[in-house]
Amino acid sequence: ITLDVTRKVSDRGLYTRPLLSRNEIETLGVLTLPNWIARPGGEEDSSIDNTSRGREMYMNRILSCTTEYVEPPKSKILRKLFSGWVPGPGERRPEDERGGGGSRMDGDEDSKLVTAYSTSKSPHESADNEDDDNDDFEEIRSRSHQQLLMEPLPVRTVTMRIRPDVLCGAVMTALTAAVEKVGGTLTKRQGGHLRAIIPGRKVRVWMPGEWEREQSKVEEGDEERETEEQVRSTSFGSHDDSDSQSVVSMLSAMSFTSPLKSPKLQRPTFKMLPPYLIDAQLVTKKLGKECERVLLVRVYRIQDIAQQRSGADDQEEFLDVPAPLDLSANVDLKSDGRRIDLELESKRSVSALQDAASLVQMLKAVGGEGFAIDQPQPMLTPLDEQDNGSVTSHTSTKSYLKSFGDAITSPIRYFSGSSVAPLLTSPTPSGPKTNTVIGLMSMELRRKCQASPSVGTYSKSDKSHGLYPCLAKEDAPYVQSSWIFLKVCIEELDQRCLGYSTLGVSPLFKSPSLTQIDVHYIAQIKAFCRESMIVSLVKTASELEVYAREQEVSCSNLDHLLRPTFDAYKLAPPPLPKPVPLTAYPLDFQPPEGLAPPWGPEVMKVLEKISAESTNDGTVSNRTRLSSFDRAKRAVSLVVAAFQRQHDVEQGARLGRKNMQCMDRLAKMQAHKRNSILKIRDSYGSNLLSTNAADDYHLLRQKSSNAGSLSDTIHAIPDQVPLLICNVLVGNAAGTCFITSSHVLFHTHLVPIIGG
Repeated sequence: ITLDVTRKVSDRGLYTRPLLSRNEIETLGVLTLPNWIARPGGEEDSSIDNTSRGREMYMNRILSCTTEYVEPPKSKILRKLFSGWVPGPGERRPEDERGGGGSRMDGDEDSKLVTAYSTSKSPHESADNEDDDNDDFEEIRSRSHQQLLMEPLPVRTVTMRIRPDVLCGAVMTALTAAVEKVGGTLTKRQGGHLRAIIPGRKVRVWMPGEWEREQSKVEEGDEERETEEQVRSTSFGSHDDSDSQSVVSMLSAMSFTSPLKSPKLQRPTFKMLPPYLIDAQLVTKKLGKECERVLLVRVYRIQDIAQQRSGADDQEEFLDVPAPLDLSANVDLKSDGRRIDLELESKRSVSALQDAASLVQMLKAVGGEGFAIDQPQPMLTPLDEQDNGSVTSHTSTKSYLKSFGDAITSPIRYFSGSSVAPLLTSPTPSGPKTNTVIGLMSMELRRKCQASPSVGTYSKSDKSHGLYPCLAKEDAPYVQSSWIFLKVCIEELDQRCLGYSTLGVSPLFKSPSLTQIDVHYIAQIKAFCRESMIVSLVKTASELEVYAREQEVSCSNLDHLLRPTFDAYKLAPPPLPKPVPLTAYPLDFQPPEGLAPPWGPEVMKVLEKISAESTNDGTVSNRTRLSSFDRAKRAVSLVVAAFQRQHDVEQGARLGRKNMQCMDRLAKMQAHKRNSILKIRDSYGSNLLSTNAADDYHLLRQKSSNAGSLSDTIHAIPDQVPLLICNVLVGNAAGTCFITSSHVLFHTHLVPIIGG
């Protein structure tokens, strides 16, 4: 019903949308829904929140399990969004972005981790300045006259949320099965990283109304076959087989023949969907102090990857591209007998993405955050009342006219100032559903949108207000072709109870899942918490470092001021203190992994608690179906909090060591200042030049206007060697300033009329 485009802070300001709409979840059968959701009112279990609010909460959880980015995020953004992410095909690594042999901070191993982490600006700045990567690429292109080294961008970026209690290998096995089902070829599988090439396919393109006619013919044929079986089993059950066959053939001839001459049928048309490359990684998404386990799937054009100047290992992946598959029937037969055309469903998926991209493009064109459209509350209807032939709204148009009134009039009138040529026509087939509210909004959005450049030719000079592969004529076929694999992948994860949405039908920590959080996920949580600790450590340590640097700059300035004095008296200045590295100071900290391997005592205690709760879960009463989602979130939060407590101890120890280093540096700077001044002062009587300068200063002091006062008699001994002599202007009189270790003397001259 709605476009449901969001811009969350956790996504660094990128626009996202649910990959599966509510209607697709209910009609396509890619996700398993419990009966109390699919058939409202049919469940009598009191432990189930079968109210409209409970069903709405459940569906909101399911909708958030599959997310698609409207614009392709770049590697810099992905590195900030996900923990455990590794560069994809043709993408540069952090050390390459720093120029290879970049300088690193002096210190222990933590400083190396800090250099690998790129601190970000505010989320909105990250989104608005997402093209900062191109600045680095421009520098590379200016230094190299070889082939372009631009980072390849995906045509589709999707995240699928994964349960915390399933093995990483099980998820990769499900992905492998999905690749094999669509005829793909694996090129890499290592840990939680998988890469494969999916071949193109030949699919039939249905004309408007043709799919409905074919469906009616198939249904009529099924009914006739059932009639034949009934006739064979009842009316002719006691006669000879030859008589039965003759009667059945007569009925078949009567039903399938017509006295009229059949018109000439139009030959079906076919479409070739291009091949593509997928890069899937099981990563952890950062959500402030929390995290989620997701499967990041990115779809690339093969020609973009082949153009990259990669290493020999990467080049071997693109030698063999599978031949196209001939799937002219392209019908997905469900277990309940329903037939779903893959070409139509993929076209509808691309259409929904194009509507979202058009809206985001207009939002950026008119100012980004100038207004918002209130979304109506979605309505859920039983599956038996829905039309399986369409993925559009299944609620009455009349009930949504009022709720969509503002969405129709206000945004369209607001966008009416734009004069952009139409890009694509709505793929919705002609018929009574063409004039629906969502159809009218889609047509209006398409009329106002502007064609986007391709991911292979995009540059900062383009005026399309962003990069939208679904709005590019060169990339739209790849977006449509990838829908079939994404659908199969979601189905495979759901059938194996690996997706996060299956927590509603398969309880947490119960067979076939693990009784504990997966080790791969715990390792990524540890890396996420450690990265957060390092960021906080650097922020706090930088404040101490700034204060120490200020004192070092002050000491350096004093050294430069006294250098001419040392040269004039022919004295050797004291040596500057040598810097001591941070590792030279003791670190009062013992790694927790050594006390309770492999995660530390706090984490092991939490894991034992989670395991005990999962074992005793059967004795706990009054648990609702949504409790698995809440328990999964709570279990992950407990592990994150345990890692944070352990890292807080390490952070305190490392800050104590840093504070010790800063205090030592401050003490050395103060000592150097004091020694420099004392060395000049104590040279009186042992150095002829400094002694003569002190005597001259003493004679001049006796002529001062405040000679004999209390402030003058405190240090009246003639051992004040001048530290600095400079010309000054006191009021309207020019003169000379003498600075010693105890006095400041201004000697000016009396000028007639002017004074002095």
